[in-house]
Amino acid sequence: MKSTRNKWRLGNVVDLTRYPINQRHTLEYKKLVNSTRKILEVDSCVSLPNFILEDKLSDLQNEGNTVKDQAVYNLKPQNPYFSEMPEDAPEDDPRRYKGTRTQGFVRSDYFDRQKDLWQLYSHPDVSQFIADVVEVPELFYYEDPFGSLNMSVQKKDDEFHWHFDTNDFTVTLMLQKSEGGGRFEINPNTRTAKDECYDNVKKIIREDFDKLISYDIEPGAFQIFRGRYGMHRVTPVVGDTPRLIAVMSYVLQPGMFASPERSMQVWGEVHPLQVEAQRRRSDGLLD
Repeated sequence: MKSTRNKWRLGNVVDLTRYPINQRHTLEYKKLVNSTRKILEVDSCVSLPNFILEDKLSDLQNEGNTVKDQAVYNLKPQNPYFSEMPEDAPEDDPRRYKGTRTQGFVRSDYFDRQKDLWQLYSHPDVSQFIADVVEVPELFYYEDPFGSLNMSVQKKDDEFHWHFDTNDFTVTLMLQKSEGGGRFEINPNTRTAKDECYDNVKKIIREDFDKLISYDIEPGAFQIFRGRYGMHRVTPVVGDTPRLIAVMSYVLQPGMFASPERSMQVWGEVHPLQVEAQRRRSDGLLD
């Protein structure tokens, strides 16, 4: 019997004429990678519109709407770093700022691995294209049973306050746009690997921007952004149509899983594979 991978075709879902991500050794591919990389370096974010073929988009939207009611919501106010507040922090310390996060996430095991979203996420040409853009030799899909392929669900009035991500880059695919609001906004290169740049963070919280890039992302757009360094948010959603975005997680080495503690914090549940992977971990990092 032939595998699902042999039956599934990247070109039936992705516009490979506009985005030839399956032709790594061609000049067209190298031009695409270089132009994408340059935008990412300057803006901390790059959006590739119409990445998904128009006649295939409805299938991906239907797949997302089928599982949207499985979303787990985290309604706890949090600071931009998702951290605890040090007791000696000054009054104007940005770690004291608590913003609204009413975003839900659908975990990985609700997605059918034979359907388009999972096949797209786990396709080697997709992960290699991202690796080339972010300038690493290779990326692997995140094998965590809950956290690999997720979907963000934001309903009317939902928002995600100003924050940084813990991972170096984030990959998303817009599935469904809300009737209004739900704009992705980012302040490029807010901080560096060596400097938290608290003055920059405080200005952004006050809505005092030196540079703000606002994206009204259309369904079918593929996005890569460096949320670890560019502070970003999603503005409140307007209307009854939920905003749905697939979130694709990749890692630098195979066999990576979330810790049981992290899984409990995010999903309220621990998978046996996470417990077993924790026993085999070779490093002492918390997550």
